[in-house]
Amino acid sequence: MQGRRNILSQRQLAFVAAHVGNNTEAARAAGYKNPERSAPRLMAIPAVRRAIKDKQKAIIEASGAKLGRRLTKVDVVARLLELANLPPERTRRSLAGQVNALKAIAEIEGYWQRENLIANRT
Repeated sequence: MQGRRNILSQRQLAFVAAHVGNNTEAARAAGYKNPERSAPRLMAIPAVRRAIKDKQKAIIEASGAKLGRRLTKVDVVARLLELANLPPERTRRSLAGQVNALKAIAEIEGYWQRENLIANRT
């Protein structure tokens, strides 16, 4: 019976997956009929609490890894390309953002240098 206590039902797993801090909302999202009553009962189950704690730990570790990762030139250019390729509907029909992204890519890649352009104007 001890091993069975560590196995969560599908609905309990849905509760853990939906849990972002509010027990009642997580119970509601998991499909419990009476989330106000179900939430405390679920949180009383050690395996559920442990699963939520494990989920939170994994999120923190993933966030730390993402924050700790150094951006490379490739990362920056890839993101600028995403911005440059946005459809007009996403940019209020203005091309300014796309043009600025393309200018930044050109500058990073050495095709265009802002200093030279400014110097040539004067």
